[in-house]
Amino acid sequence: MRFALAQLTSSSSDEQEINSTPNMNHYSNQFFDLHRVEVVQTLNSLRKQPGKALSFFNQLKEDGFSHHVCTYVAIVRILCSCGWDRKLNYLLLEIIRKDKCLGFEIMDLFEALQEGLEGEDSNLLVQLSNALVKAYVTVEMFDEVIDILFQTRRSGFIPHIFV
Repeated sequence: MRFALAQLTSSSSDEQEINSTPNMNHYSNQFFDLHRVEVVQTLNSLRKQPGKALSFFNQLKEDGFSHHVCTYVAIVRILCSCGWDRKLNYLLLEIIRKDKCLGFEIMDLFEALQEGLEGEDSNLLVQLSNALVKAYVTVEMFDEVIDILFQTRRSGFIPHIFV
C-alpha cells in the first residue's frame, strides 16, 4: 500500500526513485496483507482528490487486492460526491458482471451505503439507484431494475425521473 500511496503522491522530482524501485511483484504481496479498514481510511483521506482515490482503488485491484463491500462503498461515495457518473457506471457494471466472484451482491452495496448515511443527505442513494438502473438496463437485467425501484421506494425516495 505504501508503494501505491507513493505513486499517488509522487511529484516529478521523485519519479526517478519510483522508477528505480524493485519489481512490482515484490510489492504486490503487501497488498494481500492490507486490512479493509486501512484501504477505506486511505480512500476517505483522498475524498477531495477523486482521481487519486480511483487510481489507488484500481491499482490495488490490479495488484491482486480483493476489495470488500466496505471498500466499494468508500469509492462509490467518492464517485457520487464528485459527480463522476460515467466512472460510477463502469464500476457498477464491473460489480454486476463479477458479483458472484466478489463475495457480495450489488444489493449488499446499496444496503451498506444506506446504513452509512444515517443523518446525511439521501442524495447519494438517489445517485446510486439512478446509476444502478442505468447499469442494469445496459446489461438487459430488467428484473433487477424492478428490484432497485422497489428497494428505493421502501427507503422512502424515488429515483430521478429521467432514469
